[in-house]
Amino acid sequence: MTIDSARKSQGVGQRPKRGLKAFTKASVIAVLLGGTLGFGAGAAYATNTQSLIGQFSTGGRTYQTLAALDTTWDGGRGKAASFIYAQGGDVPVGWIYARGRAFIGGNFCDEGWDVYNDIVAHQLDNGVWLSCGYGAYQSYGVVGAWNGNGYNYYYTHWTPAAYGGL
Repeated sequence: MTIDSARKSQGVGQRPKRGLKAFTKASVIAVLLGGTLGFGAGAAYATNTQSLIGQFSTGGRTYQTLAALDTTWDGGRGKAASFIYAQGGDVPVGWIYARGRAFIGGNFCDEGWDVYNDIVAHQLDNGVWLSCGYGAYQSYGVVGAWNGNGYNYYYTHWTPAAYGGL
C-alpha cells in the first residue's frame, strides 16, 4: 500500500497507516526494530521506535524512507538509523544515500558518515551511536537518490522519543 492510497482509504487529514512491507526484506531492520514499542505522554520507555514511512520519486524511481531508533543496541549504547528502499528492484552503485542522525531532548547530538550504496542494491541504511549521555533520543535522518544529473536529498520523518544512550 502506498502512502497516498493509505491516506485515501483513511480519509482526508488522517495519518497514513504504518507498515514495513517494503522493508521486510532487510535483515538489518528486522534486528533493529525487533523489540516492542512503548506508548504514553512524552518519551517512550521503549527499546525501539520507528518513524512513519516517507516516500519520494526522483529520476523515474520511487523510494521509501524510514528512521529507526534502538536504545538497546550494543549493551544499551543505542543507535539511530536511516533507511532508504528503492521500489522496483536494485539500483546501480552510488544511486542511494543514507545518513543516520541522533537528537537528544530535541537537540542535535551526532550524525553518521555520508554513505552511498557500494554494491548494486535496492536498500541502504546508515546508523549512528547515541553518544550524548542518557536521555530522550529521536532519530531524524537524511536520505537521497540519484536524479540523473546529481542527487536529491530528503529528510525522514522523526521517530517518537525513547530513553537510552550512554
